Amino acid sequence: WHLTPSECDVALLLIKGLSMKEIADVRNVKEKTIRTQSTSIYAKSGYAGRHELAAHFIQDLMSSV
Repeated sequence: WHLTPSECDVALLLIKGLSMKEIADVRNVKEKTIRTQSTSIYAKSGYAGRHELAAHFIQDLMSSV
C-alpha cells in the first residue's frame, strides 16, 4: 500500500483498537495529525475504516489456519 513508516505505526495502533486520542498521546502528536494519517491509510488501502482494515488482517490470519 506504500504506507509511510508513521502510517504503518498508526495503522497497527488502529488495528489494536486504540482511539484517535490514545494514538495521538502514544505518538506525541495532535489528534488531527492521526485523523489525517488515518484518512491516508484508508485511501491507500481501499478500505472505508478501521473495521474493514482490521477485517483484512483477520481474514488473512484465518485463511492461513
